[in-house]
Amino acid sequence: MTMTTKKQKLTKAEIRIAIAKDVIAQIKAKKYKPTQGTWVADENQSYDQWLYDNALDCKVDVRDYTNNIKKCNVCALGSLFVSAVNKYNNVYGTYWSVSAEEVFNIDNEYSESPLLRYFTLNQLQLIEFTFERGLGVIGLEDDHPMVEKANAFFLKYSKSKDRLVAIMKNIIKNKGTFKP
Repeated sequence: MTMTTKKQKLTKAEIRIAIAKDVIAQIKAKKYKPTQGTWVADENQSYDQWLYDNALDCKVDVRDYTNNIKKCNVCALGSLFVSAVNKYNNVYGTYWSVSAEEVFNIDNEYSESPLLRYFTLNQLQLIEFTFERGLGVIGLEDDHPMVEKANAFFLKYSKSKDRLVAIMKNIIKNKGTFKP
């Protein structure tokens, strides 16, 4: 008689930790190159250009792009996006539903952003602000209580790679929550 075990369902916090660990592993494997101001762009084609070419008016599985990345430039949210899609998501969409513009449209309450499946809007804003130092697509208001800590974190890690690894280690250390 064979024993079968029911697959344990992970909490959102456990999924965030697993995604952060995957980002670190991909950086160590030199698959991800942390780069300020870049969403996701592999050596051949950016994610949005691939979507435009392949999914302008029809649905595609986003993993057709993310699984085939050999090496790519990513920002903090781009790295979370690629790792989340590869590990947990069945993300299907058209250019109009899963382009960077739509994925980053996370402050819209109707957003279909795959990032919002696991991270809160506040966490995504804080991560992006800390990595980009306020120059990213989304960020924090000047009066947000974490701006000072996020700026200090940014200054502590002057290299993009070191900063992104530190952000991911912070997420792991804090049980799925980024706390600069």
